[in-house]
Amino acid sequence: MIEDFSWIKPPIEKGNRSGRNSKQKQQLKLKLAHKHGWRCKLCGKSVSMKTSTLDHILRVRDGGSWNVSNLRLSCRDCNEERA
Repeated sequence: MIEDFSWIKPPIEKGNRSGRNSKQKQQLKLKLAHKHGWRCKLCGKSVSMKTSTLDHILRVRDGGSWNVSNLRLSCRDCNEERA
């Protein structure tokens, strides 16, 4: 069963391109961290709340969504390599 966190959609804040505020991003990151065992899904390196990022499998600009099925936890190095 895929958990759906798409309901986490706050109003868009000025200057926030994603439309997600930092508290909701942190909630998503925490849920994914527990789900993925605090490991980067790309390299397997151990991550923390500070060293991890929310990584879109399919970029939003390419049609991806903020649905949890399109998100994974990655370390900053892996996320930056994909950018």
